[in-house]
Amino acid sequence: MKSLILINSGESGGAEKVVSILSHTLTKDSTGIVFIKNNVFHEFNNNLNYFTLDENKNKKNRSILLLALKLKKIIKANDIRIVQSHMYRSNYINILAKILGSKHEVQIVNCDCVSTKYTHGIKSILSKLMIRLLYRFSNITITKSKAMLEDLKKYTRIKNEQVIYNPIDITKINKLSTVSSTIFNRNDYDFTKIIVNVGRFHPQKRQKDIIIALSHLDKSYGLVLIGDGEELLDCKNLAKELNVSDQIIFTGNLKNPFSVISQCDLFIVSSSCEGFPNALVEAMACGLPIISSDHLTGAKEILSKQADLLNIKQYNDSFSCEEYGILYPVGNTFELTAAVKHIFSNNLIKYYSEKSKDRASNYDAPTAIAKYIELLS
Repeated sequence: MKSLILINSGESGGAEKVVSILSHTLTKDSTGIVFIKNNVFHEFNNNLNYFTLDENKNKKNRSILLLALKLKKIIKANDIRIVQSHMYRSNYINILAKILGSKHEVQIVNCDCVSTKYTHGIKSILSKLMIRLLYRFSNITITKSKAMLEDLKKYTRIKNEQVIYNPIDITKINKLSTVSSTIFNRNDYDFTKIIVNVGRFHPQKRQKDIIIALSHLDKSYGLVLIGDGEELLDCKNLAKELNVSDQIIFTGNLKNPFSVISQCDLFIVSSSCEGFPNALVEAMACGLPIISSDHLTGAKEILSKQADLLNIKQYNDSFSCEEYGILYPVGNTFELTAAVKHIFSNNLIKYYSEKSKDRASNYDAPTAIAKYIELLS
């Protein structure tokens, strides 16, 4: 092996999915995978070498200094030249291993927008301090969008910057979208308009906004929410309070969400912040029109040709029809509701469906994978 990819785990997040896709293009002789915690949801290439830094099964995280020392040993024992890390904690460990004496090249992949990821509290202050102090030791810094790169530059010095959009496997998505779903069949419901969202139930994802918007729409609308997480029960309780429980299908996490997404009419992203919104582009690949919150970062870069990518909508702004979808201000459920009504009442579903397929082709996996392979070698 000449290189390693380090990531927090193999769980059901966007960064983990990117590494999973990348793993299937790697060989055992070239690259290994290092998990901090060996929790795996996505399908990884079983033919690679795998290492785990923290074997402890409980949720408590071990010191990043201890984990950096363990990574340093793995690097030395396997004569590793390059370590490419994804996500903040992995990035810190990768850089600390070098500071502690390892001779490898450090490549870090920043997966979130710092300005919206860390907004308040001691943890946010410490995280921004770590970014400021450590990221400058990286040999190569990769971000998932141009806007994310510009935001990151406000907090730290960057060397050898690269922008690599997340790889979207459109061929696989098209194949999986034709598979019959055992979880959801549109014909079992009377809804004529079906909205879908995919994501972890977390405050950042703001699924509650979609539920509130649904309560302002008539009974012809249905909502499919795909995912699991800490806010799932709260969302179910909110649906009961607003009397829309009978309009919502909660599916949980799905290995193949595309067989469900492809049966729906409209995809909504309601997040307060994202890195590169994988689910958004994957829905576009399925041909779904998009309504997205105008968050930092990613959505505007995908849906709009606007040059100022950090200039996002303020709460009181109106929704806007962009070249490849509709943007509305984060948290403004009135504008979200208006956007949904607008896209259906003005027969824009077919128009934006075609735009989605066209735009998704720009993010097909081979381009991004080639860039990652080049850096790893």
